[in-house]
Amino acid sequence: MPGAVAVRRACEQWCGTTVLPLAEALLSHAALVREANVLCMQLGLHVRVQLGVQRPARCGDAHSCHDSLLAHSEADLRTHEHASALPRAAVRVMDMDACAIHTWSLEHLRHQVSILQRLCRLGRARHDADARTVLFGLGAAPAYVAVATVYVPWHDGAWSDVPLRALHGVPGHASCRLQVHVMRAHHACRIHADELVWDAALATELHWQVTWAAQSYATQPMDLALHSASDVRFQRTLVVPHDAPWPDGVHLTLFARPTRAYLAQLEAQDQAVEHAVGLRGRDLALVGAAPTPCPTRVHERYRRWASSYGVLLRVLATEAHDGAMRTVRVQRTQPPTWTLAPGAPVLLSALLQLESHELHGLHVQKVYMGDVCTVDAGGACYTHDPRFLVLQRIPSPATHGALRVDALWVPDAHDHVPPTQAARLVRAMLRIVVASPATQPALCEVPLWFRWHTAPTGAPSAWTPPTTMGPTVDHLCRLTLTPQPVHSPHELWHVDTRDVQVPGGDALCAWHVRGLSLVRDVLAEHKFERRIVASARHGTYPSAPAISHDSFELLRDHWANLRPSTAPAWLAHVERVESSVAALRGWLHLATDLLAHTWAPYWCELCAPFLLLRASPSPTRPLERALLLHNVHVNALKLPDMPHTFAIYTGAASYLCRASSDAAMRAWMHALAPADRA
Repeated sequence: MPGAVAVRRACEQWCGTTVLPLAEALLSHAALVREANVLCMQLGLHVRVQLGVQRPARCGDAHSCHDSLLAHSEADLRTHEHASALPRAAVRVMDMDACAIHTWSLEHLRHQVSILQRLCRLGRARHDADARTVLFGLGAAPAYVAVATVYVPWHDGAWSDVPLRALHGVPGHASCRLQVHVMRAHHACRIHADELVWDAALATELHWQVTWAAQSYATQPMDLALHSASDVRFQRTLVVPHDAPWPDGVHLTLFARPTRAYLAQLEAQDQAVEHAVGLRGRDLALVGAAPTPCPTRVHERYRRWASSYGVLLRVLATEAHDGAMRTVRVQRTQPPTWTLAPGAPVLLSALLQLESHELHGLHVQKVYMGDVCTVDAGGACYTHDPRFLVLQRIPSPATHGALRVDALWVPDAHDHVPPTQAARLVRAMLRIVVASPATQPALCEVPLWFRWHTAPTGAPSAWTPPTTMGPTVDHLCRLTLTPQPVHSPHELWHVDTRDVQVPGGDALCAWHVRGLSLVRDVLAEHKFERRIVASARHGTYPSAPAISHDSFELLRDHWANLRPSTAPAWLAHVERVESSVAALRGWLHLATDLLAHTWAPYWCELCAPFLLLRASPSPTRPLERALLLHNVHVNALKLPDMPHTFAIYTGAASYLCRASSDAAMRAWMHALAPADRA
């Protein structure tokens, strides 16, 4: 696996070279965390929200094997579903009543803050059970929390008093004894951990856990009221696959059932970090002491402007009929609907046709279906399930110039009642997450409408996506790319969601202290792992690094020679566009190959802000292309060999069109010129 090894090494090198994106995310969401804390206190919930770091998957486990999936909220599972190879900014939520700790993503925190604001506007009473249900879901809180990890190098040796690294930053003198025996002939390593030193007042139960080769191994929880912490032992033989490289080490994670004393110490340490502004203000100011580079004039051709692209989203539904797959016909009503069997699985095929092929690396990350409700002709809602469920994806056939995704949807997975009357419809929102290496993930949501029939169905032996798109439901979307600034170290002080400008080094805000302290800890962890691997080869285990009085000296040295990244960074946004009534219709020929003088006839309809192209004038025929008229310019071409020809220039591409007569050409040019302003 040379490719996987190169990717892993590149990720580790990147992690040890720069942590600017992590610092930017932490500093830019700190004000939102403070606002969430205020709202939680107003609701009367014993909830504390604080910034944190989601460690990579190789740095330990996040969930205990002894906790059921119902014990974790949907936000916890979604945050750790796709663990990155790099550290990410996250949010640590402490529930003081349940003695539990949740981990949320930054996007979920923003969603929760909007819900809390709406509850406060409604004037909900204190200790409202509905608010707690909205925050943490219906399941019980997770019983076990990852409190510490120890890095085990894959080198023969026996070490005593090995320090445990606290995940949440609670100070302590936790340690254990490690014994490692490497069996290279069998591609295995035997690990034994015992003599654990842990404060019994901070936890009621303890257990070890390790994840290796996609398998998790956990010891039985040990009750500290009946046993001592030294009785918590771990012993396991880990086998390295033959096609995998020999690892440097593995992380053992210590899980605990925390007590109120542990949460109290955790909260006290958070407050101590925030109150360190006056003591470490000068120290923090020196982090950005590098001279600011003088801004240089950027040539107009190299400037980055916001651009928009048209996206034609075509959705096809396939169901099983007598054990075979059959394409579901679309009823061309308003809105277009499919007629499906109640409760039977449905294969949804979505094709995203992009107007421009310049978006390299654009791909579909996930597909969701949710917000299912039953409505009547008047719009009254009878049942509603607001949850979004991840759909199971199926390998899609290859497509050229478009993105295709096929996913299996089971309507019975949602909490709704199929309509018994033919006049009622079921509306569901299809959510597609698209991303690229240069853009953040963007959501594309379109509504789908269904009816139910009573014909018997049977699931096929295997779901095979259709190779051609049959009768589809078409949606028009606009993809907007906005240039996103890439910050350098000296610009980190100006990053904030509320645009708080720091006047000087002595007047720094508390969230800057918290954010940079987390970045400092991540960088120290990475350097400490490198020290462990180097020392284990000589039969020693290094002691835990102590934070000096100049606690940000490591960051200052690390960012001394860094410069802003020149890689393009864009903020993507996808929105569904409702086209207007057609202002002009007619035949146009579009040039497909100028060298071969090849033209393709299309029936064109000008529905601002799109120019819709069909193969025939029938409105039931599917759309062939959809051109977004963004920053449109029209120019007539006086070419003797190509009469009645004009060019359309948009922000994404240019098109050469030919009309049937000179009057038709001028009519199209007059209609297209103000199309972007409509």
